[in-house]
Amino acid sequence: MNDTYTDTIHVSEAESAAQLSSEELYALAQKREQEEREEKKEARKAELKALRDERRDLIKSHKKALKRLQQAQAAELAELDSRIDDLKQGPQGDKSTKRDLNKSQRILEVLAEGGAMSIDEIREALDASVDSKNMAQTLNYLARQGRVERVSRGVYQLAD
Repeated sequence: MNDTYTDTIHVSEAESAAQLSSEELYALAQKREQEEREEKKEARKAELKALRDERRDLIKSHKKALKRLQQAQAAELAELDSRIDDLKQGPQGDKSTKRDLNKSQRILEVLAEGGAMSIDEIREALDASVDSKNMAQTLNYLARQGRVERVSRGVYQLAD
């Protein structure tokens, strides 16, 4: 129906075009060009909307896939971490952990007795059974835990 109407308009326009002046023909041509530009603009808008919808759906599906992948990765890593922890609990793992806890505990006891002390003073106060090689690292660890405070560089005391 629309095509027939358009054809009728074109035929009647062609018949009347012979009767129109050049200015009227120019105005008619410009009107037609404007209509064509608007049709093209509407077609581009529709295509743009379709592409944006497709992009949004693609992003949504990728996010879901990424989430599933991250969950699978987390599960695999947790399983590996569990196996690593199981292997650490062997005879050597228990012994070194106990020794480190003993070292930290002994340092805390020395600081409780002596107040603020330098690293060298703490080393001197510890008995020979406690390894004092990594004293600064152990004190730094205890400070991060909040169990000791740095009074100044290389001087520590028990936290309040």
